[in-house]
Amino acid sequence: MPSVLRRYDDDGAPLLNGNVAGSLVNVLRTVLVDGYGTQPGMGWTVEYEDAVNNVIVFRQGGTNPDRPHIRIADNYTGRTTTQIAYVCAYDSMSDANTGIGPCPPSEAGEYRYILKANGNYSEAMPWVIIGDELGFWLLIRAWDQTGAATNNGSLYWVHYIGDWDSNFGGNSYNFCTILSHSNGYGYFGNTPSWLTTYVQRHPVTQAEGAVAAYPNWHYTNGNSMIGYNSTTYDSAYTSPINGRYIYYPLMMFLTSWPYPTWGTIPGMYNMMWRRESTGYYMNAEERTEFYDIYGDKKMFVFAIRQQSYPYNSLVARGSILIGEGFRNAY
Repeated sequence: MPSVLRRYDDDGAPLLNGNVAGSLVNVLRTVLVDGYGTQPGMGWTVEYEDAVNNVIVFRQGGTNPDRPHIRIADNYTGRTTTQIAYVCAYDSMSDANTGIGPCPPSEAGEYRYILKANGNYSEAMPWVIIGDELGFWLLIRAWDQTGAATNNGSLYWVHYIGDWDSNFGGNSYNFCTILSHSNGYGYFGNTPSWLTTYVQRHPVTQAEGAVAAYPNWHYTNGNSMIGYNSTTYDSAYTSPINGRYIYYPLMMFLTSWPYPTWGTIPGMYNMMWRRESTGYYMNAEERTEFYDIYGDKKMFVFAIRQQSYPYNSLVARGSILIGEGFRNAY
C-alpha cells in the first residue's frame, strides 16, 4: 500500500505551535482523519476525545479488529524547556482516559513522548508526516522556531506510531510506538537509549503486555555497522548518489545482532552516520532535506538530530519511502 507525504508548508496545512496545548492534536487529527486543502485524510478514525483537556484517541484504518487505541495528550503546559505530548496505545479503551494493556507499559517511565519543540516558545514548528492508514512517521524540526532551514534547524526529531512488518505470520498485534524521552532528546541512531521502541505484544507468543524492542542497524560483517564512523560504505546497500542514503531496511531485533530479526520498520531505510572526527563534515547545505529517486522509489531524505553532541559534530541522515512499497518493501 502506498504512503503519502504531508508537510507543514502545504496549502492549508495546520500549524504545530511549540508550547500551545492541543496544537499537536490538531495537526494529527487534520492529517490523519479530516484532511486539509486538496489533501484527503489518511484513513484513521477518532474513537474518543476529551477536547477540554486536549486529549484524543485514534485508531488505524483497515479491518484488523485487534488494532489498538492510540491516546495522545497534548496538555503538558508550563514546561520551561522541551515541549512534549504524552503518547500511549492500549489494547482497548472505554473512554478518552481509561484503557487496558498499555504500550509502552506503565513501567516504561518517560519513554512515551513526542517532542514538539526544543524550548518554551509558541512559534510554528516545521513538521513532516509520511505514512498510510496503518502507521506514520512524524518528523519535527524542533529547533527551528523561525521556520528557516538554519544549521541546527534542518535536523529532525523522529517518531513512529503504527504497524511494523512482522516476520511471523498471523501476528495481528504487530503495532509499535517509537517515542522519545522527556528530557529533550529525540534522536534516532544506532543506540536507541533516548528513543525507544515498544511493540504491543510479543511477536511470537502474542502474550499480552507491551515488549521492549529496538530498531537496530544492519551489520555487514558481524561487528561493523553500515555508515558508522566512516566515509566509505558497502556499495551494495548505498544509493548511487554519493551514498546519500542506505538502500536497506531498518530491522527490529529483540536484543542485538545476530539475534533473529522480528521484522522491519515500514518505510524507513537504514541511516547514514557520519562523524566529524573522520574528516567528514556535514555542512548546512548537506543537512537540508531533499527528495531523491532510487529505481522507481521516491525517497524523502533528511538529517537527524543526535543526542549529546554539538550540532555539527555528529549527525545522521535517514530516508523514508513515499508511495508504493512503504510496507513489506524488502
